[in-house]
Amino acid sequence: MRIAGSEVTVEDVMRELPALRPVFHSEADFQLAFAWQVKQADPLIDVYLETRPAPGVHLDLAFERRDLGAYTAIELKYPTRKWVGEVDRQRYELKSHGAQDITAYDVVKDIVRVERFIASRPSANGAVIVVGNDPNF
Repeated sequence: MRIAGSEVTVEDVMRELPALRPVFHSEADFQLAFAWQVKQADPLIDVYLETRPAPGVHLDLAFERRDLGAYTAIELKYPTRKWVGEVDRQRYELKSHGAQDITAYDVVKDIVRVERFIASRPSANGAVIVVGNDPNF
């Protein structure tokens, strides 16, 4: 899926990200790394973190190419199980989120929110991305 009408795709970012960042400290860390990768791939893309692009709509990430009139809404989830370790000299201390049923329902709510938002906005697309270390999700 192309991000904000550019040549950058979600699939490309998700292929490149693990080599650069195999672990994230938190969902916010994942959001930043994803947004950073997109911005580096296409400097013309405007990046919005934790944005409210319409009344009652909250998005983790949004990307816009004003020159193309294109917009992409993205929700990210980072459910983890407890893990403490070090990767590339960076210490990580992941929490156990548990409650897989509730988190799964939150993902469904994110999908509905993104679908509703993009249906109301011409030239928009969107995605919900779930990455984590807990196979129960």
